[in-house]
Amino acid sequence: MKEFTEKMKLELLSGLRQTDGQNTPAMDKAREALALLENAFNELKAFICKTGFEAQEEEI
Repeated sequence: MKEFTEKMKLELLSGLRQTDGQNTPAMDKAREALALLENAFNELKAFICKTGFEAQEEEI
């Protein structure tokens, strides 16, 4: 789980940095950032539903 979430975090941060570096209006950047976050949350949800948690501490 930790490896998956760390990889996801790095990918998300990279995508957000790319979005921030674009020469586009702030609203467009915000929309793109929200889309990246939504995709990340959906991917995380699917992963958790598929694999579950090893212990209650991990879930918390």
